[in-house]
Amino acid sequence: MNASSLLERVDAMPDDAYGLLLFGRTARLSVAVCVVGRRIGWATSTRLPWRLTDLIALRAGVPRSVVHVAYQQAAVAGDRVGEWLVRHGEIEPGELRMCLHEQASHALALISPAMGPPVWTPADGDPPEHTLSTARLRASISPAPRALAG
Repeated sequence: MNASSLLERVDAMPDDAYGLLLFGRTARLSVAVCVVGRRIGWATSTRLPWRLTDLIALRAGVPRSVVHVAYQQAAVAGDRVGEWLVRHGEIEPGELRMCLHEQASHALALISPAMGPPVWTPADGDPPEHTLSTARLRASISPAPRALAG
C-alpha cells in the first residue's frame, strides 16, 4: 500500500468509521493515520523529525511556552492539544488545519508497500473536530523534509 491507495481506502470507508490505520508495526510503529468517516483526523510517523506541536509553534506562531502548557492541560483534560489551543483562542481553526495538513502529507508520503497491510484499530472517545479531506491531501503529498524550515 502507498499513500494513494490508502486515501482510496479512506474514501471507501463508511461515514461512521472512526479509528486508526497503523502501518509498519513489525519493529516499531512507522505511520499512524486517524480516520474519521471519509476524512483524515491526523497522520503522523515516528520517522518525522518533528511533532505537531513544533509545527504549531513555527507555522502558527504560537510561543513554545504556550504550546507546552497546552500540551500539559490537554493531557490532563483528555483533549487533543490542537483542539485545546483552538478552544482557548491561541490558534485559529484554519491554522490548526494547516499544521495538521502539513504533518499528514509528510507522514502519508512515508507509507510504502514494505510496511505491509495496515492494521485497523477502532477508536474510543470523541473523534477530532478538525479533519482533512482526502482530495486535498492527495494533491499535496510530498516527501518529509529532514527538518522544519522557518
